[in-house]
Amino acid sequence: MRLLWNPWRGIPKAYRIFVAMPALPALKPTPDHFKKQMYKVHRPHLQSGYLKKVSYEAMTDSETQPDWMMLYVPGIKAQAEYKTFNSKHLTATPLLDENQEQGTVHELQEIEDHRTTQAKVLVSHFYKRFHSRENASPQPKEIDQAEQVIMEHGFERAKYLIDFSHRHAPTTNYKPETFGGILHYTTRALEAYDVQVSHAQAQATIDTCTYCDRAGWIAFEDAERQRFVSRCPHNLETIQHLELQKGYKRTR
Repeated sequence: MRLLWNPWRGIPKAYRIFVAMPALPALKPTPDHFKKQMYKVHRPHLQSGYLKKVSYEAMTDSETQPDWMMLYVPGIKAQAEYKTFNSKHLTATPLLDENQEQGTVHELQEIEDHRTTQAKVLVSHFYKRFHSRENASPQPKEIDQAEQVIMEHGFERAKYLIDFSHRHAPTTNYKPETFGGILHYTTRALEAYDVQVSHAQAQATIDTCTYCDRAGWIAFEDAERQRFVSRCPHNLETIQHLELQKGYKRTR
């Protein structure tokens, strides 16, 4: 697999390394599998405006084996950072012309304003859940904390953090007064959120599968006509392989 930053021609090698995506997971076995692995890495950078687009392009490697190329289009936040870096350390041609620069500043401000609005909604949700207050006035520190949570984990996960905390705080008679008082629940809340999403995705796969029942089980009959059930692989090729190699026969 190859990585391309597009269209950043002329950017110094050291800066390319600085902006490169961190902590790449193990590559292979398939592009689809890799895309799923990279989803969590890419999402916060897309949400923050650092990346505008991530795309994948099929190709072959030097041994003519199937491979793919991953292309990154820098977002307005990355371009603004590059401009700052360029003005301090380089003498190369600026990345943005005057009109682009004005547009970038405006778009970047829109992102910041949107994030602040989301943060206020998030903190208001906290006060509604924990203190039954509809028109709370968040403190500046709370807004900053909420913005940081949103930047790192996204709005939906941040909102789930509040709901998770509201369910679990009473078990220890804990009554947080401000938004910052629930941040220690973050790790547990995100783990629970991921499990919930995983279960929902698994159920969605089952619901659309035509080979198994609504609980995800598929019924077979072996060569001795003994019936049994197994977890469905939701893949016809895998099912047919079992039937051929094991002598199984589907009974539904």
